[in-house]
This record gives sequence, structure tokens and C-alpha cells, in this order.
Amino acid sequence: MSSEILISFLIYIVITIVIFLLLREVMCWYFKINHAITMQEEQIQLQKKTVDLLEKLVKSTHNHSQNENIENDHKGVIGIRPYQDVLSDDEIEVVKSKTLELKEDELIIINTVSRIIKRIHKTDFTDGKGWVIIKEFGQ
Repeated sequence: MSSEILISFLIYIVITIVIFLLLREVMCWYFKINHAITMQEEQIQLQKKTVDLLEKLVKSTHNHSQNENIENDHKGVIGIRPYQDVLSDDEIEVVKSKTLELKEDELIIINTVSRIIKRIHKTDFTDGKGWVIIKEFGQ
């Protein structure tokens, strides 16, 4: 008799566990918990990418601020930076082509917002707001 009670009790426990697991899956599906977890995992991955990009940006900005050489004789100039670290590959090519044309007392500058690259005479460079010198004659 006691073995029958033990077997009945074990069967009852197994059935209860199976029913609980089935109902749990149904409840998670019904309340979209599985979908919410998937979306949160995707958000975590995107946040990790964002943090990595921000760390690279901060590191890059920190390096540029350490390398910055302020020119006192040009009002509003942010500074001369090593242009390979600041520019995209296409912009580097433009700078290289403009460097071949560079004459004495000329500058190559870039607008920090619009990314326009110009070759100008030093005397024409009076208002440097938003413009950065990336190359000077003989540099």
C-alpha cells in the first residue's frame, strides 16, 4: 500500500511539474514576455556598440586635444591637427591633391561642420569660426 501511495505521489509531482512548465510557456507567450526579452537583448547589443563607438570618439577627441597646436596669429582657429587622424580617406585624398597645388603663404582648411576643404591665402583667413587649418605651405 505504501508503494502505491509513493508511486501516486511521484506521478502527481511529475504531472504538476509538466502542467506548470506548459502553463508557464503559455503565459509567457500570451503576455509577450519572450518577445520583450528578445527586444531587451537586442537593445543591450546596440548599447554595447554605442558605448564602443563613444569610447573610440572620446579617445580620438582626447588624442586630438593633446596634439592640438593653437595658432595665436589667426583669430578663431581651432588649431593644426595631424590631418590623417581627423579626416576620412576621401578627405585625405582631397587634401593630398590640394597640397600639390599649395603655394607659399597658403593654407588648406576644413569646415568642421560641412567638411568642405578649401585652399586659401593666409591673409584671407581672418574669421576662422568653424574652420580648422589642416595644412600650411612647407608643412
